[in-house]
Amino acid sequence: MLEKWAASGSKVPRNGNQHKNLDCAVFNDLYRESEAGPKPIDSARAVYVPTESAKRIWERSWIYEEAHIQVNVRTQKNIVAAWHVGPDGRYGRR
Repeated sequence: MLEKWAASGSKVPRNGNQHKNLDCAVFNDLYRESEAGPKPIDSARAVYVPTESAKRIWERSWIYEEAHIQVNVRTQKNIVAAWHVGPDGRYGRR
Protein backbone atom coordinates (compact mmCIF):
# COMPACT_ATOMS: atom_id res chain seq x y z
CA MET A 1 0.00 0.00 0.00
CA LEU A 2 2.84 2.40 0.78
CA GLU A 3 4.34 1.66 -2.64
CA LYS A 4 0.97 2.34 -4.29
CA TRP A 5 0.66 5.66 -2.48
CA ALA A 6 4.24 6.62 -3.40
CA ALA A 7 3.65 5.71 -7.08
CA SER A 8 0.53 7.88 -7.19
CA GLY A 9 2.29 10.77 -5.46
CA SER A 10 -0.11 10.60 -2.53
CA LYS A 11 1.07 11.82 0.83
CA VAL A 12 1.14 9.03 3.44
CA PRO A 13 -1.13 9.99 6.35
CA ARG A 14 0.29 10.06 9.86
CA ASN A 15 -1.29 9.12 13.15
CA GLY A 16 -1.63 11.78 15.82
CA ASN A 17 -2.56 11.56 19.48
CA GLN A 18 -6.31 11.58 18.92
CA HIS A 19 -6.59 11.19 15.15
CA LYS A 20 -5.50 7.87 13.69
CA ASN A 21 -5.32 8.99 10.05
CA LEU A 22 -2.93 6.26 8.87
CA ASP A 23 -4.98 3.53 10.57
CA CYS A 24 -8.13 4.88 8.92
CA ALA A 25 -6.49 5.09 5.48
CA VAL A 26 -5.21 1.50 5.71
CA PHE A 27 -8.65 0.13 6.57
CA ASN A 28 -10.42 2.28 3.96
CA ASP A 29 -7.99 1.04 1.29
CA LEU A 30 -8.64 -2.56 2.34
CA TYR A 31 -12.42 -1.99 2.22
CA ARG A 32 -12.17 -0.38 -1.24
CA GLU A 33 -10.18 -3.32 -2.56
CA SER A 34 -12.69 -5.78 -1.11
CA GLU A 35 -15.55 -4.00 -2.92
CA ALA A 36 -14.08 -5.13 -6.24
CA GLY A 37 -14.28 -8.79 -5.18
CA PRO A 38 -17.18 -11.19 -4.84
CA LYS A 39 -17.62 -10.69 -1.08
CA PRO A 40 -17.08 -7.07 -0.01
CA ILE A 41 -16.43 -6.39 3.66
CA ASP A 42 -19.51 -4.74 5.12
CA SER A 43 -18.53 -4.62 8.79
CA ALA A 44 -15.54 -5.06 11.06
CA ARG A 45 -14.88 -5.09 14.80
CA ALA A 46 -11.79 -4.74 16.93
CA VAL A 47 -10.84 -4.69 20.59
CA TYR A 48 -9.23 -1.43 21.70
CA VAL A 49 -7.04 -1.40 24.80
CA PRO A 50 -5.43 1.96 25.55
CA THR A 51 -1.75 1.50 26.30
CA GLU A 52 -0.95 4.77 28.04
CA SER A 53 -3.46 4.43 30.83
CA ALA A 54 -3.89 0.65 30.83
CA LYS A 55 -5.01 -0.18 34.33
CA ARG A 56 -6.07 -3.70 35.16
CA ILE A 57 -9.43 -3.76 36.90
CA TRP A 58 -7.99 -6.13 39.52
CA GLU A 59 -4.61 -7.71 40.13
CA ARG A 60 -3.36 -9.95 37.30
CA SER A 61 -6.54 -9.43 35.26
CA TRP A 62 -6.49 -9.17 31.47
CA ILE A 63 -9.46 -6.79 31.66
CA TYR A 64 -8.49 -3.12 31.53
CA GLU A 65 -10.30 0.11 32.34
CA GLU A 66 -11.28 1.98 29.16
CA ALA A 67 -10.96 -1.15 27.00
CA HIS A 68 -13.83 -1.39 24.52
CA ILE A 69 -14.98 -2.83 21.21
CA GLN A 70 -14.96 -0.63 18.10
CA VAL A 71 -17.46 -1.52 15.39
CA ASN A 72 -17.37 -0.27 11.81
CA VAL A 73 -20.50 -0.93 9.74
CA ARG A 74 -19.85 -0.02 6.10
CA THR A 75 -23.25 -1.05 4.74
CA GLN A 76 -25.92 1.32 6.08
CA LYS A 77 -28.81 -1.10 5.56
CA ASN A 78 -27.22 -3.36 8.20
CA ILE A 79 -27.76 -0.74 10.92
CA VAL A 80 -31.13 -1.60 12.44
CA ALA A 81 -31.17 1.01 15.23
CA ALA A 82 -28.99 3.11 17.50
CA TRP A 83 -29.57 4.10 21.11
CA HIS A 84 -28.24 6.94 23.19
CA VAL A 85 -26.72 5.71 26.45
CA GLY A 86 -26.71 8.24 29.26
CA PRO A 87 -23.97 8.72 31.86
CA ASP A 88 -26.03 6.60 34.26
CA GLY A 89 -26.03 3.70 31.76
CA ARG A 90 -29.74 3.99 30.89
CA TYR A 91 -30.94 4.16 27.29
CA GLY A 92 -32.86 7.01 25.69
CA ARG A 93 -32.61 10.78 25.68
CA ARG A 94 -33.37 12.69 28.88
